Amino acid sequence: MLALCPLAQAGAGAQPPSVLSGGCRLDFAHGALEFDAAGELTAYETPLGRLELAGIIADAGVDGGFLLNTLGHQRFFDMNTWDLARIVPRAGAPCLPEEQTLSAFDDRVEAVSLTEGMEFKRVYTPTALGLRVDLTLTSRRSYVTEIQGIALNLRALPAGEQASFRFPGNTPYAPARLGALRHFAAVQADYCAPLTRVEGLACGGLNLLFLNEQEKWSTALWRDREFNLHAAFLAMTEGLLHAGEQFEAGPLYLQLTGESADAYAPMRRLYAQAGWQAPQDGYHPTGPL
Repeated sequence: MLALCPLAQAGAGAQPPSVLSGGCRLDFAHGALEFDAAGELTAYETPLGRLELAGIIADAGVDGGFLLNTLGHQRFFDMNTWDLARIVPRAGAPCLPEEQTLSAFDDRVEAVSLTEGMEFKRVYTPTALGLRVDLTLTSRRSYVTEIQGIALNLRALPAGEQASFRFPGNTPYAPARLGALRHFAAVQADYCAPLTRVEGLACGGLNLLFLNEQEKWSTALWRDREFNLHAAFLAMTEGLLHAGEQFEAGPLYLQLTGESADAYAPMRRLYAQAGWQAPQDGYHPTGPL
């Protein structure tokens, strides 16, 4: 089941909006969002550009496998505290949730889906500092569930052979050009990567910031056979989830920068707004932070 909200209801006040079937476009103060008939995000648009994609899929490692089969599964039991999980993309299309609802509010869109008794809630909030995506996983089962990882997977951003990405302040240092990669061979940051910089898209530049304050996470990007770009952010959430309990992952920010001469300015503003700053005892950063 899919419930979609019409454009006219996006800013209709405190009353819950009526719902319609089918895809829609919703305009907010800080950008527009478009969703397809399946309830997946297909476009994010601001005055700086328009980013098209095939969805931001939420998935989780549940009882030995990822529910929607977007990534290869691994358990974290024997890993060191400094190890990061490997991100192994699945080449096929993700499995579809059993049901999904999409609701528009004055400032955000909430997508709630259910798969095998596990509920994923994605909240898309266009802000002055980019599109914020929050994810909550809740058990609707009557029994205990083992969780090994919660992931957000950006799927099929139209790119091309000359598009590239890098992990500023992280390793590997060199930019990765899509034309030099084998399809579905992921390039992963060696350490927790709060920022991924993508260049050469039709919309210009893009900052991807995954900022999880509770768990360490893995970041990886790859291309498919058509040179579309994919990215996954895997929070290494580990534990037993009882009925009604929940884990959170994110937020993830998508920042369109166009052809700006200072592509990292939106990231610095986001860090300042969150109260994160470099030490003030004589340290003078020279990089993007």
